[in-house]
Amino acid sequence: VIIDVEQLLPTARGYAPERALSASSWDYGAVPAAICGAALLHFSEANSTIFAGTTTDLYNFAASAVNDVSSGTYAAGVGPSTPWRFASFGNVALAAHGSNVLQAKSAPDTATAFVAVSGGPKAATICVQSNFVMLGETTESSWSYGDGYWCSALGDHTNWTPDPATQC
Repeated sequence: VIIDVEQLLPTARGYAPERALSASSWDYGAVPAAICGAALLHFSEANSTIFAGTTTDLYNFAASAVNDVSSGTYAAGVGPSTPWRFASFGNVALAAHGSNVLQAKSAPDTATAFVAVSGGPKAATICVQSNFVMLGETTESSWSYGDGYWCSALGDHTNWTPDPATQC
């Protein structure tokens, strides 16, 4: 019987320690605007970083600072009811929003900005599973179903061209 446990993660093979930020790493300062979506992402290099989005910018929280990692101006429409969604894919941080093309950045590097994934769709939700990136509730004009989904190529978050050979 387990009666007093912290940071325990149930897995298919038993239990594993839940990765978390240390208590000393929570003092980052203020974000200059209201946050519309945030996530604590875990990466394959065993590090964790907080990412957040406002109506106009994307931020990551590292080295006791809030870093603006925006790639420029994002399309209007971000707000509390339509937030940014974040996911990790290997050592890449992904940000999705229905009015903006999928954004990606190298997660361990706190200085580089998110960039639009060339050929990536616009979608309101994101999920990473089994080495695929899935985007749902798409608003991409090349997709005829507004409530459809896109799936990346196996192991490649930058390939969104449908092809049975890549399982995209």
